[in-house]
Amino acid sequence: MNYTAVIEQTRDYPRRMRYMPATGTFEEKDCMSLSYERGVPFPSGWIAGSGTPPCEHLDVIVVTDKTCDLGDRLPVRVIGVFVRGDGDNKLVAVPRDRGITDIAELTADETETLHKLYPKIGQGEGWFGLSFLQSMIMGYEFEDLPKFRFCGSSGSVSRFVMEPDGKVVARYINT
Repeated sequence: MNYTAVIEQTRDYPRRMRYMPATGTFEEKDCMSLSYERGVPFPSGWIAGSGTPPCEHLDVIVVTDKTCDLGDRLPVRVIGVFVRGDGDNKLVAVPRDRGITDIAELTADETETLHKLYPKIGQGEGWFGLSFLQSMIMGYEFEDLPKFRFCGSSGSVSRFVMEPDGKVVARYINT
């Protein structure tokens, strides 16, 4: 699952950054960055082609020790996901040049650091590997439907299945 991550937040910014699509720039929000507050140095952003903030997009955390700047475009491999109770799920990726294909292959230190981001796991939440991502799209060949996002509230779940270019090819809503 190779994609490009657009970096929106780095360890250099204590405040949460916001992407401004009209100008293609970033500005500080009036709140602290969760990753900065919890000592997680990994950059985060979105998957290019999946939309752009503040509109629908796929969030991604990139497990790397490389220094990144806002707006950097990194070739990444998605290796897992953090499923959040509010549906704002976070894909987990590594730079493509690492030989890792699943979240279980991260080092113990990387895993411990990553878990600091969401230390309390609520009902229906958790860190999952590639096989979980694959099982989320039932009845389809995963290679044909490489990206998805599911979100919702009040027990409803929507799945958005996308091609690598970001085109939505299917929507599923379960209530």
